[in-house]
Amino acid sequence: MATDTKGDIALRCLFVLGSDNYDTFVSMLDNSPAPGPKLTALMRRVPAWRK
Repeated sequence: MATDTKGDIALRCLFVLGSDNYDTFVSMLDNSPAPGPKLTALMRRVPAWRK
Protein backbone atom coordinates (compact mmCIF):
# COMPACT_ATOMS: atom_id res chain seq x y z
CA MET A 1 0.00 0.00 0.00
CA ALA A 2 1.47 3.35 -1.03
CA THR A 3 1.26 5.93 1.73
CA ASP A 4 3.97 8.35 0.56
CA THR A 5 2.98 11.96 0.11
CA LYS A 6 4.88 14.54 -1.90
CA GLY A 7 6.33 15.85 1.36
CA ASP A 8 7.61 12.41 2.32
CA ILE A 9 9.29 12.04 -1.04
CA ALA A 10 10.86 15.50 -0.75
CA LEU A 11 12.37 14.54 2.60
CA ARG A 12 14.20 11.68 0.93
CA CYS A 13 16.30 13.92 -1.31
CA LEU A 14 20.02 13.73 -0.74
CA PHE A 15 22.16 16.84 -1.12
CA VAL A 16 25.86 16.20 -1.55
CA LEU A 17 27.74 19.46 -1.05
CA GLY A 18 31.31 20.40 -0.32
CA SER A 19 31.99 22.28 2.93
CA ASP A 20 31.98 25.73 1.26
CA ASN A 21 28.76 25.04 -0.60
CA TYR A 22 27.18 23.52 2.51
CA ASP A 23 27.96 26.62 4.57
CA THR A 24 26.44 28.83 1.86
CA PHE A 25 23.35 26.58 1.65
CA VAL A 26 22.80 26.64 5.43
CA SER A 27 23.31 30.41 5.51
CA MET A 28 20.66 30.85 2.82
CA LEU A 29 18.22 28.71 4.81
CA ASP A 30 18.92 30.58 8.04
CA ASN A 31 18.68 34.05 6.45
CA SER A 32 15.67 33.87 4.18
CA PRO A 33 14.42 37.14 2.68
CA ALA A 34 11.57 39.05 4.27
CA PRO A 35 8.14 38.19 2.85
CA GLY A 36 7.03 40.44 0.02
CA PRO A 37 3.61 42.07 -0.33
CA LYS A 38 2.18 39.21 -2.43
CA LEU A 39 3.10 36.57 0.14
CA THR A 40 1.79 38.73 2.98
CA ALA A 41 -1.54 39.18 1.17
CA LEU A 42 -1.75 35.45 0.45
CA MET A 43 -1.14 34.54 4.09
CA ARG A 44 -3.91 36.92 5.20
CA ARG A 45 -6.50 35.19 3.02
CA VAL A 46 -8.98 32.77 4.55
CA PRO A 47 -8.28 29.24 3.23
CA ALA A 48 -10.97 27.72 1.01
CA TRP A 49 -11.63 24.93 3.52
CA ARG A 50 -12.53 27.49 6.20
CA LYS A 51 -15.04 29.44 4.07
